[in-house]
Amino acid sequence: MTVYDEWIEVGRLDDSVLYAPLFSIDGGDTKERFVRENGVDGFIPLRGHEYKLKVRRIYQTDNPHYHYYELLEVISDTAV
Repeated sequence: MTVYDEWIEVGRLDDSVLYAPLFSIDGGDTKERFVRENGVDGFIPLRGHEYKLKVRRIYQTDNPHYHYYELLEVISDTAV
């Protein structure tokens, strides 16, 4: 997985603004936003950094849209 330093506002919670970075899965052509603030269990991205991660995708149901990611390893952390 690659996590890019491209953040947008995705919502609000009480008085806080929630932001989400852009990410892509290696081998895929599409880029997506994390649905929740910490889109990978065990990993919190920082603004100003791009990451290469080794993750495990865990399916919660038989429906492929209901899954989450678990961090296995941070391969690289590049300040941009």
